[in-house]
Amino acid sequence: MLKPVLRHTARGARHVGRFTRWVFLLIAVAGASVLLLLRYAILPDIERYHADIVAASSHALGRTVEIGRIEADWNGLRPQLLLSDVKVLDARGQVAVELPRLHNTVAWSTLIAGELRFHSLELASPDLLVRRDAQGKISVAGITADAQAGVSSDASTSEWWLRHSNIIVRGGHVVWQDDMRAKPPLEFRDVELRIFNRGERHRFALHTLIATKQPSRIDLRGDLYGDSLTNLNEWQGELFAQLDGVDVTDWGQWFALPESVKSGAGKARVWLGLSRGEIDRMDIDVDLHDVNVKLAEALPRLDMPSLSGRLAWAHAGEGLDVSTKGLALRLRDGFVLKPTDITIQYSPKEGYRSASGEVSANALDLSDINTLLAYFPLEGD
Repeated sequence: MLKPVLRHTARGARHVGRFTRWVFLLIAVAGASVLLLLRYAILPDIERYHADIVAASSHALGRTVEIGRIEADWNGLRPQLLLSDVKVLDARGQVAVELPRLHNTVAWSTLIAGELRFHSLELASPDLLVRRDAQGKISVAGITADAQAGVSSDASTSEWWLRHSNIIVRGGHVVWQDDMRAKPPLEFRDVELRIFNRGERHRFALHTLIATKQPSRIDLRGDLYGDSLTNLNEWQGELFAQLDGVDVTDWGQWFALPESVKSGAGKARVWLGLSRGEIDRMDIDVDLHDVNVKLAEALPRLDMPSLSGRLAWAHAGEGLDVSTKGLALRLRDGFVLKPTDITIQYSPKEGYRSASGEVSANALDLSDINTLLAYFPLEGD
């Protein structure tokens, strides 16, 4: 009884195996046919499809795209395109972005997704104007965002950029024109940008020189996890910023800085932790001078001719942990703090439990502690 069952099972397995081999062979032949078609029929005569490529690009971006010349080649087993004299027009038909050269490698996922996707997208020497009009609306490459709502008028365009594996910008030049504040244009020179997208993980690195009165070099990096720019409250990860030659007073001409920050110049490095779209921890290395800040409305201003060392802040449940390492500062009234490590733990009032706090330091007396705590927003019950 068992032998016939095993014999039929074996025969069925052979049929399944034979069918599976035929399926894989068919897929291989189809793939090879596509490669041969691209290699010998389409790519050598790519200009013949100029209008189709322009139409696909315009549809993907949601804006009119003009392309001067198209060339094609291979990057391994992926087709790549070199586009010259590319222009993206805004809603008024004016040039919003001009790209002398755009080098991209098309991803095979384009065939599955039914939309244009790139394995690698490289922009060489782009020239971009970012403008805020007198009504407060910001436009970038023809995409307008409502400054009041803070939501893009074309979210699908932003989402499209998350679906490319690698995006690289070399030697970019960006101009920020603020008609609302009626300030002169601000230039960002030598813009270098790299974005790596792998599923829900998104990494980026941005380097640029801000051409202010005192030129500032900025380095921004991020390692983030999220699936949609329309659902930022679910994102998490880490951000890093390094600012060299920063002058807050100079920057205040173009950017709306918090009223609590009055002045400060020098260099700083900042690490931010992000959880569910909100910052839950921060570490700062600073070497600043002429700092004037207020940490809360009811507190006095911290007026410091010099400030250096590391400061850290993190949520601890409903409470707060603040610490310093090698913190040194000098107040305008003559108070001097030599390099010191400080730890402050604070828990707010909860139910019948009173608010509590703990302060420790490696080299600090009680009078120094009282002097510094007067500037921190730690309230009792």
